[in-house]
Amino acid sequence: MGVTVEGALPTARRGYSPVTAPAGTDPMAWQQLASAHARAGRWREALECILRALSAAPDDADSLLLYGQCLLGCGRRGDARDVALRVASAPLARADRYDTLGTLLTYCEDPTRALPHYERAVELAPENSGYRYNLATVQRMLGDLPGAEANLDRVLAAAPDDVQAHYTRADLRTQTADSNHIDEMTLLARRGFRHAREEIMLCFALAKELEDVARFEESFSHLKRGCDLQRRSMVYDVKDDVATMDRLVQIHGREPIEGHVGAEAHDPIFVLGLPRSGTTLVQQILASHSLVQAAGELQAFPAVTMAAVHRQADRTVAKLEFVEIICMPGSLGARCRAPASSRWQEIPWTLATPCTRRYSPMRILFPMI
Repeated sequence: MGVTVEGALPTARRGYSPVTAPAGTDPMAWQQLASAHARAGRWREALECILRALSAAPDDADSLLLYGQCLLGCGRRGDARDVALRVASAPLARADRYDTLGTLLTYCEDPTRALPHYERAVELAPENSGYRYNLATVQRMLGDLPGAEANLDRVLAAAPDDVQAHYTRADLRTQTADSNHIDEMTLLARRGFRHAREEIMLCFALAKELEDVARFEESFSHLKRGCDLQRRSMVYDVKDDVATMDRLVQIHGREPIEGHVGAEAHDPIFVLGLPRSGTTLVQQILASHSLVQAAGELQAFPAVTMAAVHRQADRTVAKLEFVEIICMPGSLGARCRAPASSRWQEIPWTLATPCTRRYSPMRILFPMI
């Protein structure tokens, strides 16, 4: 399995050529085809193929790991985590497998269980900077900032032009005049970049560290350069957002929610609102009651909503079409809804999520609200 860095959906990359017509029940052939589909983002097809592979070799570690990735790509995070825990119960022998398992658990929002698998990958292949970078990112998630910085230092000692590592390291702590990486990154910037994205990230990393040491004019210069480059690379037309908001005003009124009944005592309590509007505070107030348990801010809701629509439509949809699909009566949104009889624990949970109006028709998707 290939190295996965922070911010990328884990995919299998074993160097196989795409297989177009596997015959019979050969698990390796089906695994190769599943891997090819996964690399192309065709998660449904990948899932079908990897299930064929597992039907012939149910305990194959590589197939199980790819199965977990396919489930994750299809939006089935809970099932993916179950597969990851199954794989974790047996020795994996190879560093790439441990790294892939760590990545799978990380994307299943279980970094604590991911940590020892990343550590084992680095132990087996200490010179692999990709595995060490992944270890550093999960250390950062778990609050071990000195450990993360030490590992990123080693990554950059081996690969000084790794812009992603520079960017991540700059954000780990407040830099000081005596301890920073400004000269190192400035030297790298003078060498040029292979891709605009690399220059953008390094500009932002330099801006952050220069601000930390109170070199504000230089910091702003790099920040502006990074923002200008990023703006040029964006495919964006404000007219699209204006049209989307106008359509929301037309159809996202009271009618879509008036037919819904309020929550029963044991159903979850959803706290919705725009960013910085107080959703976290309201959740904390509710959770202060002895019979309410807080689940925190679930940033996955927008992603899950989009994944449900894309899965049902079997294609990627644009913003305006997304609004039509979710909000209009009798539309595809009805087939994306969570079941009204969803099972919850004895104590009600509060779930807060800041969201834009684009993602806000939660009562359409979750009838128990």
